[in-house]
Amino acid sequence: MDNYKQALGILHSEPLLQQMMEQHGITDTTVFTAWLAEEKAYLSQLLSEPPEETLEMAYYECLVEFYKCQYVTCASMLASPLNGL
Repeated sequence: MDNYKQALGILHSEPLLQQMMEQHGITDTTVFTAWLAEEKAYLSQLLSEPPEETLEMAYYECLVEFYKCQYVTCASMLASPLNGL
């Protein structure tokens, strides 16, 4: 029964699809297949992150850790009873 309802929903949405295609200058549904192929090719190139992005993220993580250590060090120095000496 669910498949039947889903099929009816798809059939009822076809006029909207055709209207949207006309509005966007899409004359043939084969363009969707071409778009899927282009997207698949693009995504297959992204199996690993670009080296620049990986390096930028590692640098950012190091900066965060550095500032965290700097904060802890300063906080412990301020809390030290020997601070006034």
